[in-house]
Amino acid sequence: VTLIAAVTDDLKARVPAGKLLKALAGLVGGSGGGRDDFAQAGGKEPERLPEALAGVAGAVAELAGGPG
Repeated sequence: VTLIAAVTDDLKARVPAGKLLKALAGLVGGSGGGRDDFAQAGGKEPERLPEALAGVAGAVAELAGGPG
């Protein structure tokens, strides 16, 4: 499974795409990274994709310093 994240310039300092995908990639049995504005990750457990997608909002909130 492949994950891709893009973050707008006004948010990339608070929610770097690379850090976001590093937080989520482990949920699908993989790893990833990239720049603050764009990142990619891959994993070997596609059956866990729903779990990773469900974790997006919480991961963004945690990186941004807001409530999850």
